[in-house]
Amino acid sequence: MKNITIVPATGGAYSDITIAPGTTPRDVKKQLNLADEFVLTRGRGTEPIPDGENLYESVKDGTKLFATTAVEWGQ
Repeated sequence: MKNITIVPATGGAYSDITIAPGTTPRDVKKQLNLADEFVLTRGRGTEPIPDGENLYESVKDGTKLFATTAVEWGQ
């Protein structure tokens, strides 16, 4: 098990959660009751983490991830 912190980009309380092997961003959003429009990122200016990615394999214990709405630039 790993402990991670989810930081809402819009402010508000941080969420400390424990993830198990195989946990995905989709699982985290469901656990925190976040809308599908939200994405998890590793920080400002980074690409969103794909909803199907295995977070347990790609983050270290104690990692902070940021929950924000997806930003799309021009067409």
